[in-house]
Amino acid sequence: MLPIRFRRPIAFAILAVIFPALVSAQSTARNASAAAKNPAPWGSDVSSSRLAHLRHGINLSHWFAQSANNDYSKAHLDSHTTAQDIALIKSLGFDHVRFTVEPAPLFNWADP
Repeated sequence: MLPIRFRRPIAFAILAVIFPALVSAQSTARNASAAAKNPAPWGSDVSSSRLAHLRHGINLSHWFAQSANNDYSKAHLDSHTTAQDIALIKSLGFDHVRFTVEPAPLFNWADP
């Protein structure tokens, strides 16, 4: 069992990965349905709709990795990203964020 201090960040990371995937899957299903009704002509750029969907995102893959002395304590994670940070990202025109999760810190290799 993971220590309590890791549960909230892990839950946040899982939610942050799964939620956009579900939204994207729903959007893709709608686009696939529309494409089935109006197939694209041979040689068309199929990825343009995907690019249009992703163009207003920002990669935050290393946003959480820049912690001095690897401080991933609850206090640090609770205060690291503020409402002002999110407002700034939105005010810059981004409508979604993308980030990866490094699974190694989530596992205890001595007790998998």
